[in-house]
Amino acid sequence: MRLTAMAVLLGFVTALAGVPSQGDKKTDKSKPRHKAAAIQIEVVVPKAPVSLADIKDGNTGITLRFKNKGKQPSVLWPFVGLRVLDAKGKEAAQNMQLGRFGLTLKDCFLEEIPFWTVKPGAVKEIKVGLAPYIHDPRIIHGWDLTAGKYQLVFTYQYDRKAFKAQCQNGCKHHDNPERPWNRAVEMKRTVKANLTVKE
Repeated sequence: MRLTAMAVLLGFVTALAGVPSQGDKKTDKSKPRHKAAAIQIEVVVPKAPVSLADIKDGNTGITLRFKNKGKQPSVLWPFVGLRVLDAKGKEAAQNMQLGRFGLTLKDCFLEEIPFWTVKPGAVKEIKVGLAPYIHDPRIIHGWDLTAGKYQLVFTYQYDRKAFKAQCQNGCKHHDNPERPWNRAVEMKRTVKANLTVKE
């Protein structure tokens, strides 16, 4: 009976030894402090048709909004991809494709990117032009639109590992948890809106 009780006590102590204490837990400081669920993305498009002249002049009236519904500031990737589909669901013809990153002014490519910081309850807005569209992460687009109906497909996507891999200089600060690329929220979100264009 005494041996059995001793065995149970020994097993209990051994189990406790295998459970890490609160002080032993390690946190990954490279992960962002904010959650993607706190970010709301919406696109606002005029209900009335937009003229070709207004599109050419950059006055589309289209706005992308990023609202931080969380309780902490959120750092966001400052680019959003855009596809323009015609009434048949086909890609609209483009009349411009320019590479975004050519000459860089800083030694580290990562430092070239102006990440956004959105305070709790605040909204970040960007005005959307189609001739050209300058917010794509890879290229600067322009579309050769005619009168008709179109669907705008915006995709916000930030992949920290892929972004950091774009700098091949082996900079020591790449993994610094305070750098904006390590604080930015990783997520992929797509929003769509319909646009009518008139002559």
